[in-house]
Amino acid sequence: MEITSPPFSITPLALQHAVEIYQHKSIPPQYALRIGIKGAVGCSGINYVIGFDLQKTGDVAFQMEELTVVMEKRQALYLAGVVVDWLDLPAQRGFSFSRGNEALVQ
Repeated sequence: MEITSPPFSITPLALQHAVEIYQHKSIPPQYALRIGIKGAVGCSGINYVIGFDLQKTGDVAFQMEELTVVMEKRQALYLAGVVVDWLDLPAQRGFSFSRGNEALVQ
């Protein structure tokens, strides 16, 4: 199966913050923004991850604005329909993951 577009979406606000982090933290130019899952899929749910990383064998890359965004190809099913957003609330600040109106475990 060829993946030509990301199965997830990133809100403009989240993308803006990712670009700012990339620029202000002096992340090397060969690094990309990685979106994925970590840990087992089971009773505890999926743990979503976001961070800067080198592209690896088995990754799929997408260009979004100024950033290259990568994910493991085998994780596409778990990332389908996920929306990455940025929250700036009194009790929570940072990236969040949701699917429709459903907040997902981070």
